[in-house]
Amino acid sequence: MMSHKSIFTKSKCLFFQMDPSQIAFLKFILEGYDHLATLTVHDASQGILQISFYPTEEEIIKEILKDFEISYQISSYHQNLKSQ
Repeated sequence: MMSHKSIFTKSKCLFFQMDPSQIAFLKFILEGYDHLATLTVHDASQGILQISFYPTEEEIIKEILKDFEISYQISSYHQNLKSQ
């Protein structure tokens, strides 16, 4: 019988809207920091985005978004992943 081990992953997400013409530049900046965050584009024409990151990286993310003059909301989520 194979046992399952639970892995708990805690992440934070930012949901925000920005000028669609700036999305590629933000993506470029985030990619400059290896493994800092993932950027999800929910609606490119409206500039609706999500950034997911580890809580330890929150200050860096805030500094980047401050330079873009973006207002945002931070939410936390806890995901239980099962591995074999």
